Amino acid sequence: MRTVLYFCAALIAMLVNMASRFVFSKWLPFGLSVFLAYWVGHIVNFILSNTLVFKGKDERNTTTTFLKFTLVACVGLAVTFVMSLLARLLMEKLFPLWNKEARDAVAHFIGIGFSFVFNYAGHVLFSFKNFHKSNGFNEEVKI
Repeated sequence: MRTVLYFCAALIAMLVNMASRFVFSKWLPFGLSVFLAYWVGHIVNFILSNTLVFKGKDERNTTTTFLKFTLVACVGLAVTFVMSLLARLLMEKLFPLWNKEARDAVAHFIGIGFSFVFNYAGHVLFSFKNFHKSNGFNEEVKI
């Protein structure tokens, strides 16, 4: 059930990420737009994950959890950034007639998709790890 809740939270964060990248792209280069949009989505994802997915925030320090969540997100950002740029380059070669905005949107989505698995595993195994120990969770991590 937690995996489904995380997926829903991540889906909402992804939509916020994609929408903000679209807005940022009006004034900024693609790479910088992806970078900034990732952090907007990160904040949304943390709020939803902390309050809905990994409930029990009273049993853990929210600041410490946010810092751990952000550390995982930094690696996730690198995955998103690199994969988005690579996908964009590949799409420019494979689909030169596509609209630039469409290529950028698909490339960004591909980058987010690659980082999803890493982020979920990182948050379960690291960001919210103390929560599981303190609440007696012995559930296996299913990724």
